[in-house]
Amino acid sequence: MVFLSSNQTMIQIILGVIIVSIGIFVFYKYPMKSDVRQVTLGALFVILAIILKRLAVMVPFLGFPSLKITLEVLPLIVAGLTLQPGYCFIVSIATDFLGLVLANAGGFPFLGFTLNAVLQTEIPCLLKIYLNEKNERLLERIVKIVMVIISLLGCLYVFKINEVNISGSLCF
Repeated sequence: MVFLSSNQTMIQIILGVIIVSIGIFVFYKYPMKSDVRQVTLGALFVILAIILKRLAVMVPFLGFPSLKITLEVLPLIVAGLTLQPGYCFIVSIATDFLGLVLANAGGFPFLGFTLNAVLQTEIPCLLKIYLNEKNERLLERIVKIVMVIISLLGCLYVFKINEVNISGSLCF
């Protein structure tokens, strides 16, 4: 069993309050509307973020793998640009929770990463709503093109390496 010190517990409580406050603000200010398209896109963004989190590149420094580069932030930002704020909040929480379940390191979850995921989706979403430019269709086209390019690059990478390593087992 893992016990946290009083400072760590206080930090976790503060982060939890911040996350809940953001959720209350988002759901109060922008009520969710039932939309199958939003739910489906949200689920796809969660899956894409989880997959891109698992596809990481370790950059060695002085012989030790010290820098981990992942692309999981891109689906979260794209979700923020295409979904409503309530769905963005749910996507970020689900991505962080599923990432924690799938890649459990055995410790107590740190809510700072959850707050990071929430901010990565909510900031683009709220900025898009705030700006509400006439060129929203142009922004939507750019987002769709970027999503297609990222998906194609991910597929090409998997086909290039000719193997997929999932949880220590090698699949061909």
